[in-house]
Amino acid sequence: MPSSNCKDKVGWLLSHICDPEETAISVQDLTEVNLEDFFLALEHHGIEPIAMRHLKTLHPNLPDGFQDKIAANNEKLFIANALAMELEQRARIIIKAMRQKKLRVFNVKGPDFAANLYPNLSDRPFTDIDLLIHPDDLKSAEDILIQLGYYQQLRKFWDKSETNMEQKWGTKENANVLIEVHTNMVHDKGLRRRLSFGYLELLSITGSHEMNNLERFMISVIHGAAGHKYHKLQMLVDILQAFRKLDDAELLTLKNVSTKLSANLEVATSLHLIHVLFGDKRAEETRSLFQLGLSGSLSKRLLSANTIINTHDDPRNVSRLRRHAFRFLQQRSRKN
Repeated sequence: MPSSNCKDKVGWLLSHICDPEETAISVQDLTEVNLEDFFLALEHHGIEPIAMRHLKTLHPNLPDGFQDKIAANNEKLFIANALAMELEQRARIIIKAMRQKKLRVFNVKGPDFAANLYPNLSDRPFTDIDLLIHPDDLKSAEDILIQLGYYQQLRKFWDKSETNMEQKWGTKENANVLIEVHTNMVHDKGLRRRLSFGYLELLSITGSHEMNNLERFMISVIHGAAGHKYHKLQMLVDILQAFRKLDDAELLTLKNVSTKLSANLEVATSLHLIHVLFGDKRAEETRSLFQLGLSGSLSKRLLSANTIINTHDDPRNVSRLRRHAFRFLQQRSRKN
């Protein structure tokens, strides 16, 4: 069952229906749900593919209006899957070209998460390719992307590519193609004083160039907590799925890895959230290993299940203010 923090019906549904391995919803749960609000929430949180799969199991007994909404979403998801296939193909070509030149690069998130963390590839949509590059190889990576027909997307004024340690690349032949090149997955300069996550930090987790589940867990935590302040449920589902994949041996090393990376606050907060959102008791047990004092207590108060769920409908900016307060806390926390 979801945490009691999920008080409203849509919130309860969202926390259930976005779990790739949870099907505990019934037709009765969908009665009196505002269709527009519900489907807008699914879109905002990036969980439409999982939700559509769960809803189809209730066919043909769904309430009025659901079938039309599902049909409209299916068409949209078909287009999204086609884009994902193109992005995967482009990523293979780019990675091959970079590795032929001995560049140090990881392909992170999107297609890797979809293939290795989810029961169905289509459960994890992605709209870009994320490359984590060693900073010393960035110029060579730029040259390869230019040779392959890509161009860097720069803002005319106040471009933050250098400050954020993130570049965006596109192609003129398809405006939907986006390649993001990171030299650090922590884009907030103030936060990077404590927490850095670049190529070397990722490699330091196991010392292997082959991605494993502990690395995926840390990538998902950094992405959700240090990158975007948990503004989509999809980020917490990534963390949930990566955590579920950790075996006992990996759990034993998690605290040491997190401490070495100075990411204890982010890991502990993420574990707390997948507990309150999805009822994962193992996550709460693991979180108890992290004794964070005041910063840990404050993060739990700031980030409830509703704080995450309500990012799609936040007229009073309560969720936004709480998540920005969490970022303020992150920036001012000491190294582990």
